[in-house]
Amino acid sequence: MRSFLWGTYLVATIVVPYSLGKLTGLRIDDPKKPDALYPAVKLKAILAPLLLLRLGYPDTITAYSMEDNQLGLRQVLNMSITVTVVAGILIRCWNYTSFTILYFPMFLAGIIKYVEGVWALKFSLGLNTGITAKEIAGEGMVPRFLDALPKIDGLELVVKAYYRFHCLKPHLEDWIYHPRFISHRQLSIDHCSHQEAFRITEIELGFMYDVLYTKAPVIYMKLGLFIWFVSFFWLVVTLCRFNALPKSILHLDVIMRNGKMGFGAFVYSYQYTKFTFCVLMLALLLVAYQILLLPYSEWAIVKMSKRSNWPLVPMFLQFFAPRSAHKWRQWSDSMYQFNLLHYCLRRDWTRHIKFLNFWGIYDYINWNWSLNRMGPASLPENLKERVWEELKVFEKARRTHPFSKRGEWSFERYSVGTGEEIRRSIETAFDKSILAWHIVTDICYHHHSEEQIFRETIPFKR
Repeated sequence: MRSFLWGTYLVATIVVPYSLGKLTGLRIDDPKKPDALYPAVKLKAILAPLLLLRLGYPDTITAYSMEDNQLGLRQVLNMSITVTVVAGILIRCWNYTSFTILYFPMFLAGIIKYVEGVWALKFSLGLNTGITAKEIAGEGMVPRFLDALPKIDGLELVVKAYYRFHCLKPHLEDWIYHPRFISHRQLSIDHCSHQEAFRITEIELGFMYDVLYTKAPVIYMKLGLFIWFVSFFWLVVTLCRFNALPKSILHLDVIMRNGKMGFGAFVYSYQYTKFTFCVLMLALLLVAYQILLLPYSEWAIVKMSKRSNWPLVPMFLQFFAPRSAHKWRQWSDSMYQFNLLHYCLRRDWTRHIKFLNFWGIYDYINWNWSLNRMGPASLPENLKERVWEELKVFEKARRTHPFSKRGEWSFERYSVGTGEEIRRSIETAFDKSILAWHIVTDICYHHHSEEQIFRETIPFKR
């Protein structure tokens, strides 16, 4: 699925410019083409702004990797060139008829969606990496805002996760934040249960994913919502106007210069009319579906919580907040397992196929086989509770000191021997230390399991 999605994402940026290049050959009153094809030419021309609409991408994906966000400024140049090409296609096919009037609303909808996609790319990493006086004043109002929230199940979790993400901004490098806001009573998770702590972290990671790879931060702004409904309005206008046009207008140019109707040309034009209508309807349904999904998001819940005194807003919060906090899951509570020893010691017949080593294909297959061999493992509640208790212990020991310890506290807490070999394993390079302790954990886990089985079977042997 990941490979299919990545391939589709890449192909979309290739197919659309290629299709626009083919459409640049369209022209009304072209002496090289028969007059009977003029209706099809005008119908084909409306596909140009439709392709522009698709370049804006749906709300759920604007980037596939971090590098796409870093190229957001370059997309402005691509957008300018593409919009110019589409405008040239429409101008060449314009002949002041009732049908060509449809080009204008469709063109506006396409430009709006394309600008929205580029804006989302630029917005994800275009924030200032330092904190301003306005942001400090705004964050100072957060505790009072949390105290005034209506008592709705799950609402406080979502809002707390949002403001923790807003203060920390973990997706930005060198972001300067004030830890006193995070340590405040309303934003702190020190006194939360392990279920609430994991759920808040899950929502925070969902916010981070939305910022990096979707349009969520843009479309839930006032300007973003305005752009959404304006583009939807122009799509509705285009479809209604297209459906209301008399069929005689659509096929008027089919009449030959000698006054006779070309039946083949009429059928050709009729098929293009139905095809264009279906494409417009599909584009409208896709946009309408995305609008219906707008309230089913943590972003919408946060925005509605800021307007909780408005009419009908508490009713919407009562419906959406509990479902977001408890039912809509971003995480499946499972993790894939990777055994480094199995990966390094595994030998199979595919290593003898030479062409698999080209571009690292063999390593890629071996890596995925080792990763998927055992499948994802669910994370039980008792393990979540143990992890949460351990984190609180280490946080209490750390206090205000930086994260500079790499195992010393665990050695001291569990009275582990301080031999030279153990000390060397945590004082070496960080990546080597991770690899060493991954192998040690795997060996100790299986060794402990074997000893446990042996102890349980001794009474039966006696």
